[in-house]
Amino acid sequence: MFKYLRVSVTDRCNYRCVYCMPEDGVCKQSHDQIMRYEEILSVIRTAVESGI
Repeated sequence: MFKYLRVSVTDRCNYRCVYCMPEDGVCKQSHDQIMRYEEILSVIRTAVESGI
């Protein structure tokens, strides 16, 4: 069971967390290839409703 949800709202993060950023980095995406804020909010709401 998941206890928390970590959400990144940008693909420009430079924290290099081992669980979301590989050593060689990730390719930058165009705006039409990433989720809109409204879509991210929908995922978060669904997670909250599921008890996360």
